[in-house]
Amino acid sequence: MFIRKTRLLTPGPTPLLPQALHAMMGSDIHHRTEDFRKIYRTVLADLKEVLSRIAWKNHQNAWRPAHIHFSLFGQEFTQRIVTQMYFPGDQLFPLDPIYQSIVDQDARDRLVATYNHEQTKPEWALAYNWDIVLTGSKRTWTENEALGAGGDENE
Repeated sequence: MFIRKTRLLTPGPTPLLPQALHAMMGSDIHHRTEDFRKIYRTVLADLKEVLSRIAWKNHQNAWRPAHIHFSLFGQEFTQRIVTQMYFPGDQLFPLDPIYQSIVDQDARDRLVATYNHEQTKPEWALAYNWDIVLTGSKRTWTENEALGAGGDENE
């Protein structure tokens, strides 16, 4: 296989390293193969090693509740909000410094998804409902608010 392009067109054009060109010439690795599992185990072990060095350190044995980050953009790059969705019943809520930084209990509760049994796929995936509300008194808490950039100043 021969690749004619020698530049990566983001954000550049940026010259590609020979190692990158060589890697791009290789065959794909499917996520259900042993090759992938080997790479995944190696990367996961390395990631655990790195993360163990930069742990929260807010308190001893500092873990966070299971959560998913959402980043939403408006019509411009500067119009961005970041928020988190938590899962119900997590025992780590009382220990999480971000969750605990939200003073309003109703705002905390709106960050927690609700389980949806009808949409859950047996032996495949759990389903949850969660809304992101952009304006109004029931808007979703965002990291912008944690940094002092409020939501609706006109209310």
